[in-house]
This record gives sequence, C-alpha cells and structure tokens, in this order.
Amino acid sequence: MKSMIWEILLPQRKIYKLILYVSLMPILKNVKVDFQVTGWCSEQPPKNKLKKLIVEQLERTPKTIKQITDTLYDIDENRVIFLTDYYNQKYKRVVSEGLKEVERKYLVDSSHSDTFIGISKNGKNWLYIVRGIEIMTDQGHFLAAGISDQFLFKPIHTKYKGGPNLRRALTWAKEKDALIIASHPLSEYHKWKSPIVSGLLYIVGDPSGMHLGLDELNIRKYADFFDALEKHSLSMSLKQRLKVEALAQELHIPTVVNTDGTLDLALTSYNFFREIDFSSRERLRQSVREGLKHERGNYSICKIGNGNSNLLEKIKHIAINLIHNREYY
Repeated sequence: MKSMIWEILLPQRKIYKLILYVSLMPILKNVKVDFQVTGWCSEQPPKNKLKKLIVEQLERTPKTIKQITDTLYDIDENRVIFLTDYYNQKYKRVVSEGLKEVERKYLVDSSHSDTFIGISKNGKNWLYIVRGIEIMTDQGHFLAAGISDQFLFKPIHTKYKGGPNLRRALTWAKEKDALIIASHPLSEYHKWKSPIVSGLLYIVGDPSGMHLGLDELNIRKYADFFDALEKHSLSMSLKQRLKVEALAQELHIPTVVNTDGTLDLALTSYNFFREIDFSSRERLRQSVREGLKHERGNYSICKIGNGNSNLLEKIKHIAINLIHNREYY
C-alpha cells in the first residue's frame, strides 16, 4: 500500500518541483550556446542495407532527445543548442518521439515545447534545446531560429535544386521575428575548387553545394536582416573566417561561432552569454539579441581545427549528404 501511494505521489512531486524551478529560474546565467547543431542523421536509418551500413559507420549514434541530453547535459554548466531543421521538422520529431523517455530521468521544462525545451537533473543547471531552421535559398544558407513556425520547402521528390528566393525567405523570417544568422557566408565551396561535389549534390536534388554561403553582395544588400554572421564552423576555412570577420566589422553585424557537425562535436565551438531569458519565446530572442550586441561579458570560443575545418569530419559531412536520403534528416 505504501509503495502504491509513493508511485502516485512521485510524478506529482516532480511536477511541483519543476514549477518551482522554472518560476525561480527563467533566466540562465553564464551560458554556452551553439546556434547550429545539425546532428546530420536522425533516428531512422536508410532502408537500403548497404547505405545503412555506411551511414552507421559514418555516424553510429541515432539522434533521440535522450541521446542528445545524455551527451550534452552538464550538471555544472548551463548550455543551449539550436537543433536545426532542414526540409523536415527534425526538432518537432525528435522532441515529440522521445520526451517521455527523458522525463523518466530528468526534470523537463516543456512549457514552450514547440520552440524550446529545458532539461535538468538538479533544477540548477540546464540544457535548453531550441528549434532552428537552416533555409537553403537560391543564393545561400541562413538560420531562422527561436520560432515555432515551419518554413515550407518544396517536397524532396521534386528535386529541390534551386532553393527558395532569398528575399522572400528573409522577409518571412523577419516577419516571424526569428533570429537570423547567415550560415558559413562568403563561401568559395561552390566554385572551381569542388565542382565534382557540387555536381553530385545538384544531381541528388540538394542545393547545398551550389549555393552554400551568401556572397558579399547579398550580405551587404540584406545587412539589416541579420542578427549575426557565422564566422566559424566545420564548413568554413580560415581564409573564409577572416573575410567574414572583416566584413562583419565594417557592417557592424555581430558574429557567432558554431559547430555545424555531429552531436559529438556540439559545443566544441560555442558562444558565451552572460544570461539568456527562457521565460517566453519573445524574451529568448530578445535576450539573445541583447547579448550579441554587447561584446563586454560575451565572447566566442573556436575549437574546431583551431580555425581550419577538420578534414575527416568534413569528408563525413559530404558523404552523409550524398548517401543519406534527406527525408530522414
């Protein structure tokens, strides 16, 4: 009888504790932030046996919210990752399919689960997972983050090669008040240096290789749209990074560093914020913008290859794109 009463009361106690923690701590202090964690594969492998075997060797860990939490949660730090959607709603799928499993082990703040969820063991330090979208436009990529709205891509089977119009996509993101970050801008990846990879990605219907990063003309033209420019990630070279830093300084646009790779790489490069407010979606975006504008007390740590992309990880990244159907990203 005593054990039955305890089983009934335990879930209630967890709920009351969570309400108390969230009400007292909507603002995280001293936060490590990674604005682009792709995780590449999601939880469903390719159906083809050979492709499945190759993908498992390239990235062996299925992406569930429990796996993300077990890998990235740190009981001594506040951390935030932006889990990036592509064609499909990866964030929504990962959260909805694995939340119950996480709740057995962690405290969970799911009050704004369409945009972000918070996970903690002690109610003191948190891992927040925030929804982001990498929109692959006809001129290059950008992130639209911190919103619940889904950008409507063309179905995969129509050979999504050109991407949506850049101005329309940026206008959509601005109207939604999304955090807008130019992904790996000023890229030379699509030029003569890698025509074979670009051609292969074009054939399989993926615009990544054709228009990976926005060029200088478009950055200047749409400068008022951007909350930040990405200046460092797996997809960027040292030369590219220096060019982005110079352009960002000229245009007075903040810069961020991201990993843009596997789950194991997440937060190896990160942005440090003095505080981020998770009391609402609007306050999340506002506090991030405030942090980006105030360099004092906020900074970035670049660790991937000390400024040069890790060659092995880049090869794996390209291979995943060619082998794995985007439907499962």
